[in-house]
This record gives sequence, C-alpha cells and structure tokens, in this order.
Amino acid sequence: MNYNRLTLGGFLVRSPELKYLPSNTPVCDFTIGTNRTWKSASGEKKTDAAFVDCVAFGKTAESIHKHFAKGKPILIDGYIRQDKWESKEGQKRSKLVVVCERFYFVGGRDPAPAGEENQAAAAPAVDAPEYSAAVDDGVPF
Repeated sequence: MNYNRLTLGGFLVRSPELKYLPSNTPVCDFTIGTNRTWKSASGEKKTDAAFVDCVAFGKTAESIHKHFAKGKPILIDGYIRQDKWESKEGQKRSKLVVVCERFYFVGGRDPAPAGEENQAAAAPAVDAPEYSAAVDDGVPF
C-alpha cells in the first residue's frame, strides 16, 4: 500500500520566499517549526523541535507569500516529496520536502491597519492545482 498525505501545523521560522520557474509558475519556499513535548521515564518534561522545509506552487504560493511572515502560525495539507540532486563536488544529495497543496489560517485575526480589512485572517483554505515538475537547474530549492 502507498499513501502519502500529511497535515502539519506550526509557525513559520523565516518569511516565505517567492520565485518563479522558467515556465513562469510561482514557487514559494518556507519552513515550519513544530515542537513535541513529552515526559521522560523520570518524569522530566522534554521538548523536541523540528524544522520542516515546505514548498507551494501557483496561486497557493502567491497567497502564502502575501499573507504570511516569520512567526505566523499556519496549518497545511500536502504530501512528502524527496528531492535529489548532485553537489558541485559530485556527491549525491537528497532531502524531504513537504509540498503544500492546501493551507489554513490559524491563530486568530491580526489587527488590521486603520481603515483596512484584514483579508488574510478571514480567508478560507486555498487549494493548489496538481503540480509535479522538476526544477530545471537541478537544485531543488
């Protein structure tokens, strides 16, 4: 059986970066930080942090870039992709990336500037079109 779906929630650890593929498709790279807390056998409280690289394409990429910044909470749905490339030294490299197909605004509304409505906090989840293409330059980010 093969099943590759993921829901991930956390805070952006850096502001999203928007780029464009040679086909003019928008691509947004961002990283989500999450924490997991548990008690050890001795009862001591422990915390693990994980930093997950994510990517979105098309209108989803543009929306994330427009409405999110470092420190903002986000919830995403997507799948895991393994990017593979060769370094300049000829070494094979790979990393796992979460491809964001849908995202949700979480954490309540940000205060809107005077006279402006805050569209980001009130907006529904956004769907991304199916997308699977390799980056032409061989570098996955």
